[in-house]
Amino acid sequence: MLIRASDKFERAFGCNRTERRPAQPGPFLSWSAETFVVRGFGRFAVFTDEQTLFSYLVPTAGGKTLAEVMNGFHGTMDQFFEKVELPGRPSREDVEFVKRGDKRVIGSQNELIFMVCCHLRDNLPPLTDELFVELHDAMNDCPLSYLGMRSPRQAMWEAVRALKAH
Repeated sequence: MLIRASDKFERAFGCNRTERRPAQPGPFLSWSAETFVVRGFGRFAVFTDEQTLFSYLVPTAGGKTLAEVMNGFHGTMDQFFEKVELPGRPSREDVEFVKRGDKRVIGSQNELIFMVCCHLRDNLPPLTDELFVELHDAMNDCPLSYLGMRSPRQAMWEAVRALKAH
């Protein structure tokens, strides 16, 4: 699995990035990672699939390590693959961090982060499970220009159907 980490993500979690390289073929193999802070709620990491823009949030308050953040990401990925009944989950051990660069993906991810921040500012801490689910739904149901005004959830289901057809 290829993870294109931002400079902030690298500084926050100490991942060792190599130079940019082409995306892996197929959905759910190349991700863009960023981190951000919302006052009162703490730090989050967001992982966005580069093809579908389907995204996961991982709360990282309390100084989580890179291993803990990646564990949270992989745990969510495992649940996703089970839910949509996709075989062949990406390996937890075969993860490479590289530098981010695709401006369309970065711009879309920034829009999703902005939406999450606004949603959290309209709520009071702490981050409840219900609010966390709302954040994921809002993020993945947002129409994005990079996807032709489809939502990441729609693009994700299209990719799942295509993977199951093969």
